[in-house]
Amino acid sequence: RRTIMISAFLKKTFDSKQVNLVKPLQIYIRDAYGKDKEKEKMPIIEEIQQYRDACNVTEDRVSPPTAIQKYETYLAYVTFLAKRFSFGKSGRGVFSKASKIEVAFKWVDSYRHTKIEQNMDIKLEKFAVLFNLGALMSLHAVRLSEQDEDGLKAACKLFRESGGVFEYMAQHAGNDLVPFVQNLDIQKDSCKFLSTLMLAQAQACFAEMAMKKKMKPALIAALAMGTSDFFQKSVSFIDMTPAFKSWVDKGQYNFREHCLHQQQYYIAVAHYHESIRVSKLSEDGVYGKEIAWLQSANSILATLSTNNKTKLVPTLATHRKMLAKKVSSRLKDALKDNNDIYHESVPNIKTLRAIAGRQNVAISEFTPKLDVVVDPFKNMVAKETQKKADQVKADVMAEVSALKLKSNESTDNARAVLASLGLPAAVDAASSPTGLPDAVWQRITECKKVGGGSQLRTLYSRIETIDKECWEILQSEVIATLDAEQAIDTQIRTKLGSAQWTRNASPALQSEYRQQCQTIANHLATAAATNTNIDKSLSEHDSTFTQLFECDREMLATQLPQIDDEAKDNAEAEQLKVLLDELSALIGRRDELLDELEKEATSVDVAQLFLQHENGSVEAIKSMAQQPLQEMRKQIEDGIEAQTANLEKISTQNERFVAAKENDSKQNEREQRIHAWNEACGKFKECERHLTEGTKFYADLLADYLLPLKDEVDNFCAARESERDLLLADLGQNVQKLGIDTSVKMSASASTSTTEEKTAVQPPQSNEYVQPPPPQQAPAQGFNPWYSQQQQQQLQSQPQPSPAQTQVAAQPVQPQ
Repeated sequence: RRTIMISAFLKKTFDSKQVNLVKPLQIYIRDAYGKDKEKEKMPIIEEIQQYRDACNVTEDRVSPPTAIQKYETYLAYVTFLAKRFSFGKSGRGVFSKASKIEVAFKWVDSYRHTKIEQNMDIKLEKFAVLFNLGALMSLHAVRLSEQDEDGLKAACKLFRESGGVFEYMAQHAGNDLVPFVQNLDIQKDSCKFLSTLMLAQAQACFAEMAMKKKMKPALIAALAMGTSDFFQKSVSFIDMTPAFKSWVDKGQYNFREHCLHQQQYYIAVAHYHESIRVSKLSEDGVYGKEIAWLQSANSILATLSTNNKTKLVPTLATHRKMLAKKVSSRLKDALKDNNDIYHESVPNIKTLRAIAGRQNVAISEFTPKLDVVVDPFKNMVAKETQKKADQVKADVMAEVSALKLKSNESTDNARAVLASLGLPAAVDAASSPTGLPDAVWQRITECKKVGGGSQLRTLYSRIETIDKECWEILQSEVIATLDAEQAIDTQIRTKLGSAQWTRNASPALQSEYRQQCQTIANHLATAAATNTNIDKSLSEHDSTFTQLFECDREMLATQLPQIDDEAKDNAEAEQLKVLLDELSALIGRRDELLDELEKEATSVDVAQLFLQHENGSVEAIKSMAQQPLQEMRKQIEDGIEAQTANLEKISTQNERFVAAKENDSKQNEREQRIHAWNEACGKFKECERHLTEGTKFYADLLADYLLPLKDEVDNFCAARESERDLLLADLGQNVQKLGIDTSVKMSASASTSTTEEKTAVQPPQSNEYVQPPPPQQAPAQGFNPWYSQQQQQQLQSQPQPSPAQTQVAAQPVQPQ
């Protein structure tokens, strides 16, 4: 049984002789990232071109299931290319590098095969591939719909998925595709039409299945009328703009006439099955009503047959004639019976109850399957772009850190104000005259869950261990490697003379690596000073933590004076407690916002912003990077202002509370003891926070800066060693003949570094930390709780590239 469904026609493209990604991508990657990266990416570039070639298919020779998988893979690759690279006229010349990837994409319009769009914008490639993905799904659906009932079910699903692809295109097209004037098929109007057409055919599958199963006539009529409504909507989308209507009318197939035919055809189907329904009713006038519906169906089919001058899919006429035969046969018998036996009048169909359409389908939401392949260009950003991106990212993170510092100062100020007022201890004591107040025990319990004072010492021990590991790697594995390479080069230059040994000297080539070593040493020295203060704080409070956190609630309660009289209702205390709860909520919400702000700022892909806005200034990109953070920053600032107002209310209310309460020595002693425990809990949490930040600081420094630097230095020195041996061989020499021992890496103390360099990268001994030299840049914010405000301002006034910036800026210099 031939189907009456139709697919979207595939767009045609051109072979690799006319559209080839390999050479342009190769040239761009070589110019922007270097020959090593070019060599690394060549296999995947060639694979992408192979997928493109495989996507150049035609309807009569394609296997839709296989082609759909290839299109999904190629779409993922195109998405990654569009995300990471800039396409267009490159402007590359003899003395200039490629600024863009220059590929002239070419696609034929699916409605009008004489219209060819050629453009270097990769959006043309992406939307053309999306279009063909939807078209392939519809082609697969058409072929399945020719089969049995299971085929119709599968076709219905595929039509819905195809509609989802075209709807996705309609939603994402916007003004981006307006320049592609020779490919109106990928424009928004076309995609809305095709999405609705696919939905109409998915609904038609339901109607056809209902007829195959010989379901109730009423259901078939409703489904057919719902199908007709979808086709009518499809026509309205074609007529939405004169330009698109004219484009379709001039195309190789008239989709508008096709939809109009199907819209009328399914009305005839509905009327025919409505005639069957009413013929089975036991009421007056059923014979006349049956004839009315049959006459309407017959009239519609006759009109379609007479007016159908446009060449449409042949199966439409076949199905129309089959239905007309059924209708005319039954109409002939019904008229004879009515004339001979029933003599009922035939009503005007407009007076009968209209058939309500029933629509059972909706489009399946489409999302490109980017997980079918691994992004081969992830984190690939040109060197110059990365430098600018790192600078902007550092500026954004510095502003976040400044706001975090301001928030922490505000929190510390609030705690200081409360401590000066004896709060919240006074309210805790007033709320519970006997035993240990619940609020105080909750604070103590939170600290005990962490592990108490012993856990703090464990965390501090980890920090000491990783600190020593960082210094060891920096000195023995990075600096010593550089020193050994420089020392050998210096000895060869001394023995052979500069006239023979003409390659670039090591100090100049190593200078950027040395700067990175200095930067990391400054970070470590600053962290060491912080560690000393943490150790001092832990020592001061060790005994307090032990005594407090090793006691249970009953033991602590016995240490508190008990008030004999029953607690009196104190309205002032209750009001003060409400204000204290408001303050806690403000601080808690602000801490949550700070965490969200830091995560959001960290996740901003500044490099991608530079790629998307290649002509944008650094300030413009910085503004874009800050845009997602503005609302959170405002909420944090508002929270700080609200805290100020809240503290004023607390001070005023506390005066009333103090005036209202009785002056009792036991009560005062109880308040003082509770206050001391509250302060101990606060100090515990403060130490825990600093230790957690310190652990993260060292882990990040090691993983993101120190170990990558070690790898770069190892690679650099290996390249210099190979170059050295080749040059010596050209001179008939080698290091053994020259009497130079290269078997043992030189120690830092025996290196050729200057005295200043060696002093700057020495780790402080034990806990007697030396004051580090003025750093070239501010140490990592967040792990410096004991910096004075003045020191912070001095550091922030200096240029502040992060270790990441310095690492990117200091690309390894190829040996000459």
